[in-house]
Amino acid sequence: MRKCHIYLLLLLALLLAGPLAFPISAQSQNDPALRRVNPELISLFDELVLLTRSHPWSPAQWARGIVVGVKLFKFGRSGIPYVGRRFAGAIKAEECFVAGAYMTVHGDDTDRWYIRRELETDKRKRVWLKAAFGSSRALDRSLKKGALWQPGVKHLPSQAGCRLLARDCMASKDPLVRRAGIYWGYWTADGNYWTAARRLAKQDRDPLTRRLAAYLVSKERARR
Repeated sequence: MRKCHIYLLLLLALLLAGPLAFPISAQSQNDPALRRVNPELISLFDELVLLTRSHPWSPAQWARGIVVGVKLFKFGRSGIPYVGRRFAGAIKAEECFVAGAYMTVHGDDTDRWYIRRELETDKRKRVWLKAAFGSSRALDRSLKKGALWQPGVKHLPSQAGCRLLARDCMASKDPLVRRAGIYWGYWTADGNYWTAARRLAKQDRDPLTRRLAAYLVSKERARR
């Protein structure tokens, strides 16, 4: 999985680029309810999913992506029903996390609860999480990739939902989801994040989760 968490894919939604036209997904074509969705929303979403499967990106692609991202996220709450169905039925990691990013920014408490529940229970999504957060080696790769996208955080439409989802995940009973929350929250960290991260660094029952939290807490001063 190249793009390993919700925030990074949100940044890609704002920053990456590609061809101007992509085919509408087979899911969108076959579901009558989805055929009633604004075709521009579907096209932009499908384009973004395909973009996240390519690497590296040229400067022109980064510039083009700003336009793509703005258009996609302008759909706001009205896009949640469609994007939520894409999140639930995702068969590729890129589709799942692009949808999750959108839901995180424009969703409410119920949407964030649904995201966390899916991460805790859906077998396919847990495979993707393990690839990013399931071992020390996986975490090291994720941290290195995440650092490349840190400057793009300023392009987030809003960081509020991202911070709330991270804290929700950090409170999960599942250590894998807690690790994901610690990692995701780091890129938009505020005071509440650091308080929760310090607690997990000292008290979490899972050794790998404690080590991740302690490592990121050690970076707190540099992030200020």
